[in-house]
Amino acid sequence: MALLEKMNITKSISPVKLASSFKSFLLKWKWLLKKFCHSNDEEQSIILAVEAAAIGGNGLGEALSTEPSFRFILQTLHDEEIVTEDAIIAWANKRRDENATTPKGKLFNQRPTQDFLKWLEENSESEEESDEDDTSDDEE
Repeated sequence: MALLEKMNITKSISPVKLASSFKSFLLKWKWLLKKFCHSNDEEQSIILAVEAAAIGGNGLGEALSTEPSFRFILQTLHDEEIVTEDAIIAWANKRRDENATTPKGKLFNQRPTQDFLKWLEENSESEEESDEDDTSDDEE
């Protein structure tokens, strides 16, 4: 959360500019986030912090909750290997029953976020199938 606040994000920033700025910002701070992430729980804590910032109001919250900003941040955290697919999917599984009218529910149910989660889950399933095929080939 402190790192996001350090970026001085305003509500007028476009989602693309936000994602680009976030990625550049991670070049400097990625090492720190990785040091704190020793388990799925810590990775989910990062997602929860971004979610809290997005629903927290002010300029930062408005920028993060504007579609597709939240999805871009999740995807960047995944692409930069700060949070794993498993952590994002675990977070999503906790949010699936969230009332769609709550701030968390609205953020979670944004179409770009749902598209990213669908892609992650399909990618995860295809990797599992590929691993199973590799295991069965080894057994033959």
